[in-house]
Amino acid sequence: MGSDDSSAELRVLLVEDDKHDRLSFHLAFRRSQVSCKITECERGEEALERLRTDASSFDLVVIDHGLPGISGLDLCKELLNEMISLPLVILTGRGSEELAVEALKTGVSDYIIKDSGLGYLDLLPAVLREVVRKHDDRLARKRAEEALRKAHEELERLVEERTVKLAMTAEQLKTEITERKRSQEQMERYAAELERSNKELERFAYVASHDLQEPLRTVTTHLRMLQRICKDKLSSDADEYITYAVDGANRMSKLIDNLLSYSRVTGGTRPEGTD
Repeated sequence: MGSDDSSAELRVLLVEDDKHDRLSFHLAFRRSQVSCKITECERGEEALERLRTDASSFDLVVIDHGLPGISGLDLCKELLNEMISLPLVILTGRGSEELAVEALKTGVSDYIIKDSGLGYLDLLPAVLREVVRKHDDRLARKRAEEALRKAHEELERLVEERTVKLAMTAEQLKTEITERKRSQEQMERYAAELERSNKELERFAYVASHDLQEPLRTVTTHLRMLQRICKDKLSSDADEYITYAVDGANRMSKLIDNLLSYSRVTGGTRPEGTD
């Protein structure tokens, strides 16, 4: 029975060995506005077996303390040990503070004294319905707390997973930054090496073209002198060979001039260490 349904029928298992008390229990509900279905057991052992079989058929158990065989309080202890989740109410005609304290410490939902004037019967239906309502509220709160606990654990798990992923991502970024920095430094070294190599090449081109000019000019000058001195004195083949040599020297001179001009343009200024 849901705690918010005050008109629903209250399903009670009454464990009472006294016939007159059972009849009074029925009459109390008949006079009240509380709809009730009452199932009777005269002994605690009978009630225990019935509840073991089908506890879901009842909303609460009302137990007389002075039962033959197992006492009402011992029956409550057994039911609680077996995790039968029903509200338990003890009825007794010999009430005592010690018994009430022990019952409540055990986990009994309520404790009702059968007064000699039978005034308890007028309050019984409302009290039992309130017991069921409070029990349902406790169960609902317990389920909500359990759901909240599971949600909290799930949230902690997700946060932990996310933290691990973020840590991995941060480590990956750190590795990538390190690799990029290493690549950048390597590129800078390559660029510096290339610049040095280019400067050396420019210097070599300038020096080579500059130093080759002098001996080539000497060769060209002497070939021309030889051509003038030996004009009409040599065979036509010899004159032709000398002409080829002079032309070759002239072309070489132009190539050297071009190389020298190129080294000056690319280098911007004359390389250090050259005259």
